[in-house]
Amino acid sequence: MKRLFLIALLLLFVLGGCKHTPTNTEKSGKGNTLSTTGKVIADSLIYDVIIRSMDPENEWENLRVKGIDRVAFVKQIFELIYSGKYYTYDFFSQEAIPIDSVRAIENNPNFNIELVSKIQFTEHWEMLESGELIKRVDAMTFGIEHYSAQGTFIGHKALFTIKHNPNSLSKATTTP
Repeated sequence: MKRLFLIALLLLFVLGGCKHTPTNTEKSGKGNTLSTTGKVIADSLIYDVIIRSMDPENEWENLRVKGIDRVAFVKQIFELIYSGKYYTYDFFSQEAIPIDSVRAIENNPNFNIELVSKIQFTEHWEMLESGELIKRVDAMTFGIEHYSAQGTFIGHKALFTIKHNPNSLSKATTTP
């Protein structure tokens, strides 16, 4: 009897401890919804991330960005745009930018991939009951360094906005 009780208790413990773990597809979501049962924490959170240290002497700034291969990341995004997997939009009007125009930006003699040093993310966040935070990137805007005629850094200027899903957060209905 004692043995049967221990087996039942063990089964109850094992079965009670089982839970559904979201798959990568569920975590990334489809369209504008996530396939989770989490509580929406942020529907369209917008924040900036500096991805290149502007001051080689600033130890904290250099430590913050040491883990990113910035140039490889930016190049990969351009490749995804050219392959049609990502879509580009004007930052202010949210009108679609054709791939040929993106190529023209990249091939412009005044453009240098090294100048892309800021990304503005638009994300959707959900908190699962387990405490896991699920984040989905809906859009990224590349910021390029902008300098005065005297060579002084003024700030970042929006290059264009990139979206994986052409319908998310967009007025544009056409794809390139």
